[in-house]
Amino acid sequence: MMLNNFINVSQQGGSSEFEHMVSALDSAFDFTHTEASQDFTGGAFVQLYDLTKGFYQTHFQHIYQHYVPLYFSLWKLRVKDTIGLENMHQDGGIHYFASNGYQSRMITLWTALHKDPMPSLSASDLGLFVVDSENPSHFTLYERLAQTNTHYYRSAPGLLRDIRQIGNSSVCYDEHTLERQVYDYVNGTTIQFNSHLLHGTNSIAEQAHLSRKEYDCFRAALTSVWIHRDDFNHAILNMHLEDYAQLYLAGIEPQGWAKIKCQQAHLCNKEIGRIETITQLARHHLSNPASLEAGL
Repeated sequence: MMLNNFINVSQQGGSSEFEHMVSALDSAFDFTHTEASQDFTGGAFVQLYDLTKGFYQTHFQHIYQHYVPLYFSLWKLRVKDTIGLENMHQDGGIHYFASNGYQSRMITLWTALHKDPMPSLSASDLGLFVVDSENPSHFTLYERLAQTNTHYYRSAPGLLRDIRQIGNSSVCYDEHTLERQVYDYVNGTTIQFNSHLLHGTNSIAEQAHLSRKEYDCFRAALTSVWIHRDDFNHAILNMHLEDYAQLYLAGIEPQGWAKIKCQQAHLCNKEIGRIETITQLARHHLSNPASLEAGL
């Protein structure tokens, strides 16, 4: 069965909700001045949710009312950190909460917040690329990924590895037939796509001719992931911490769990942290009066 790509590009720049959100985010995280690069907000999902709630309620009302948030991050990338960058992936942790596997309606919203002037670069540089599931050349790849019911990252040319890094799950693909659909970075624009899709940063070629000043320029984007209420695995909200192994070790035979927990304790703890952080965010949203009203 073909995977719906849910791809849509919309503009929110100039609206009062967008401008208020950018100001609130900058006040909280100082993202226009910090030297940190990539996701520097960590597990601040609930804080980001509260700061951006008005934006989503206004511009993505259907998603806010009928979906449950699973992930929030503020990504800042400097030019010098994206030269030759290869970060194709599917987001980690979110797939645990999909009760219908890859057929679960899960949407990523990638909103461009700020980009320094970079005259030597094109609009697509530092933008986003998506590997479209509705492209016939990708049907086989997504069918194989769906069979494993986990998410992956590109660890080498032609090789995808389980994002959990627990166990040995991997999928090979043909690097030459993979088509990356690139979207320009435009301030105030949101790119929407199915969260099961492989995606990443449109990196800058190593031979690019840049001015010295441009190496320290950056762009920032707000990313959030939402899953439809009917596809959300509500049972996880009632799980105890020790039960999370049923999720992050699902791809491994139960008799091997004790060994994995011992030998790869740091990776197991990382997955436990992901599940707990997402659970806190989901509970926070579902307890919101506007959300409760929508769920009636």
